Amino acid sequence: MAPALHHRQTEITQIRRRLTWLAALLFLGIVGVVARLWFLQVLEGERYANLANRNIYRVIRLPALRGTIRDRNGVLLAGNRPAYNLVAVTEDLADRRHLPETLYRLFPEEAAAFDAALASARAKRIPSFMPVLLKEDLAWQEMAAVEQHAAEMAGITIAAVPVRHYPEGELAAHLLGYVGKINEQQLASPDYAGYAGNDEVGQSGVERTYQSVMRGQDGHQLIQVDSLGRVQQVLSVSTPVAGPDLYLTLDSRFQREAERLLAGRRGAVVALDPRNGAVLALASFPTFDPNRFASGLGAADWQALQSDPSMPLMNRASQGQYPPGSVFKIVVAVGAMEDDLGGVGVFCNGALAYHGRRYRCWKKTGHGQIDLHRAVVESCDVFFYELGLRLGIGRIAHYARCLGLGRPTGIDLPGESAALIPDAAWKRKHRHEPWWGGETLSTAIGQGFVLTTPLQLARMIAAIGAEGVVRRPFVGAAAGSGAALRPLAGRQDVGVLPLSVAHLEGLRNALEGAVEGQHGTGGQARVKAVRVAGKTGTAQVVGMEEVPREVPEAGKHHRDHALFVCFAPVEAPTIAIAVVVEHGGHGGESAAPIAGALLDWYFRHPEMAEVYPQDAGKLPLPAPSPPPAAAAPTP
Repeated sequence: MAPALHHRQTEITQIRRRLTWLAALLFLGIVGVVARLWFLQVLEGERYANLANRNIYRVIRLPALRGTIRDRNGVLLAGNRPAYNLVAVTEDLADRRHLPETLYRLFPEEAAAFDAALASARAKRIPSFMPVLLKEDLAWQEMAAVEQHAAEMAGITIAAVPVRHYPEGELAAHLLGYVGKINEQQLASPDYAGYAGNDEVGQSGVERTYQSVMRGQDGHQLIQVDSLGRVQQVLSVSTPVAGPDLYLTLDSRFQREAERLLAGRRGAVVALDPRNGAVLALASFPTFDPNRFASGLGAADWQALQSDPSMPLMNRASQGQYPPGSVFKIVVAVGAMEDDLGGVGVFCNGALAYHGRRYRCWKKTGHGQIDLHRAVVESCDVFFYELGLRLGIGRIAHYARCLGLGRPTGIDLPGESAALIPDAAWKRKHRHEPWWGGETLSTAIGQGFVLTTPLQLARMIAAIGAEGVVRRPFVGAAAGSGAALRPLAGRQDVGVLPLSVAHLEGLRNALEGAVEGQHGTGGQARVKAVRVAGKTGTAQVVGMEEVPREVPEAGKHHRDHALFVCFAPVEAPTIAIAVVVEHGGHGGESAAPIAGALLDWYFRHPEMAEVYPQDAGKLPLPAPSPPPAAAAPTP
């Protein structure tokens, strides 16, 4: 009995030990469950409640319509139209890192773009419940295919959105600019605080300058969805408020005429109102259609535009940098008069010998004995070589900067070039070389290192027409509509030319002679019954001291640039124009006729001479009809 009893007691002890371990494990399990419940319900309760609610409730942003852009007469230049975009809500995808295979079968050529869109959304940290744009502006056939396979593509939907539309196509494209998806650099900038990763913003032109002005106030929609993200109920809606309209100083008819005259030739045309600096027209060719950007420009198309040797995206009016040629003689003439060299007489025999080189005049037989007035009228190079040597590069650079060259004008367009007015200090700093006298001769006739923009030249000639007052060019006139219309920056006087009244009058007379005189080089800019003052310019592209100026068509890229600047009417100017035609040859033959035709159109439309906007602040703007409303976005 004793062994059996001992064995039984041993079994009971083992059972008790096992029960103790089992009880301990059960206790630890219960403690773990209670701790986990406490963690989930107390510490993380609010977070998981929000996640659960998000599966039921969702806030959808309703983008506001961007303000329209109109010309001075209320003509629509940029508006909005409804479009339908393909979007993905990653939170509703079966696999948040991959799109449905059905979508790739429907859009096989877009597969790489779709993957890039998801990667970009992660990089921008777009919340998973926010739609990620996959493809813009779907065609009706594409929309039908998506709807047909909707059950196979949870998380993929079609959203109706407003898209920028430019009804005039390429008209004023460089001035208007275009809109595009906000980039990561912009999102990181304080200037774009409050913007989301899917927002469309102005990327160039006035679309960019006045982005904050035309931006509307977004609305929101609270909806209830099921587990597949399908809308079950709209709980509340706050209506978006459209952005204010932007009115420009230009006249779309005049702009169209400027572009027609320039078409087919690389270059730029700028027309300003000398009385206040308002831009009347600003044309650049080659150009582009901003609607291509609004509809979503593919990577291949963007690369093609960027690599195009004609550079259609560059605004040649404010960014193109050109040697001014003989237009720069205006600067040297100003310096000569103010430095008491205006009475100098020079004999031109067709060339000037200087340190073993011959610096030729455009007139091979020479101009004979010539004074400042006639030298401006007939554009004698030898005369200005002499003045340049007597003034020196320091004084030439000083007067050029006083006339607004070599620095941005301050126009309300992004990316304006400063161009270049060289002097001895500049050359020591950038070329590590001394300044040579021969370089002064080249600079005196607008060659060598000197570079200007068409906009700078337009402002310079406008200041001479405006009794010597230098004004900031501007294109944005007013924003708003109806009684809420408010003027923007408007007229800003930024300086006065360093010219006495007598010298200014003498210069204006000489410039008038350059157009109206018998031997003037700008005769092709004449307009019936209107006195025009101006100056031609022919800028060499390569060194051609002894090479004929007439170049065969095959070597057109070696031809001189043609320039012309003018203002009219001489007695009370209301318009100033600068024209640059790349490789156009002589300024009097290529650029002056464009300016003349533009002046003719201008003076045949007397309403163009009305001051706009009025200095008193009264804006003569019509009340345009409201633009058509874009379709309301759907989740």
